[in-house]
Amino acid sequence: MQSFNGQTVVVAGATGNVGPFVVRALLERGASVAAPSRSEEKIRGLREHLSQHLDETGSGRLHTLVGDLSDEREAAVVRQRISEEAGTPAAVRSPEQLWDVALRDAVAREGHMPSG
Repeated sequence: MQSFNGQTVVVAGATGNVGPFVVRALLERGASVAAPSRSEEKIRGLREHLSQHLDETGSGRLHTLVGDLSDEREAAVVRQRISEEAGTPAAVRSPEQLWDVALRDAVAREGHMPSG
């Protein structure tokens, strides 16, 4: 299993359909995850989802930030906050780029491909 111990990964799209599963897989593998979103409500949903699946240690490495990454000024503020709160990112990825990590973890946990 690939380890992300000590790495900070920014997941753009962490609050989307696939994002929460990718964030969970990264946290379970030791990463600190920065999850920016334009929506405070979606961040609450992400935190709720993860609280059902992770212990406090994993949840403690999740850094959520509200900001619009498509706006140059807001993106600069978000980048600064990520560096201050989570450390210098080792990678910035979309959920689709990391889906294989989440899928392998789900198969390992469930013993088969997840349905639904």
